[in-house]
Formats: sequence, structure tokens, C-alpha cells
Amino acid sequence: MAWRNNTGMAWQGEEIRCGVGQTLVVQRGMKILRDARPVQFGLLGSGDIMGVTNGQAWALEIKDAKGRQADSQMKFQRAFELAGGKYKLVRSADDAMTFVASQGMPF
Repeated sequence: MAWRNNTGMAWQGEEIRCGVGQTLVVQRGMKILRDARPVQFGLLGSGDIMGVTNGQAWALEIKDAKGRQADSQMKFQRAFELAGGKYKLVRSADDAMTFVASQGMPF
């Protein structure tokens, strides 16, 4: 079992509709919110893809060739591994597939 683990921040509030040319110039695709407030979702620093195979929890953090883990991601990795999970920083689809295959996940 594996899933994409979305984390981040979005805005919520009451949508206000107004026409182009009013006090605010509205461009196609823009949304205006009254009482706008941020909503955080997911666990800060957790892996991009997470899963469980044969009772073993694992997490993948995906970065490009130059990408670096944020402090929150390094803290999550330490905590996850201390709790018995397997964590891997991957930089390509091949890295990810090799790791997942090593966990006994059939493809």
C-alpha cells in the first residue's frame, strides 16, 4: 500500500464575486476571499510518498539533483527511523523503484 502524502498550505474563506473594473481589477481565474485564513494540511516534513509493505512503514522524500532536505524533513526522517520506519531520499524514478522493490513491493 502506498499513497501520495500532500502537505502544505491553502487559503479558505467566503468567495466574493465582483466584476472586472470594479474597485479591484479582477483577472480571469482570480478568486477573492472575505475573512481569508490559511489552512495547513499534512504533517510538516513528512515524506512525499508513504506506504506500508508487510507491516513495515516506509517514506520517500523526492528531490531533484540539487534539492536539499528542509530542517523539518530531516527532523521527520530522524523521528520516523527511530520509530522503526524506513526512509529514503530519492532523486530519480529509478531510485524510488529500487527502494520500493527492496521493501518487497511487487510491480
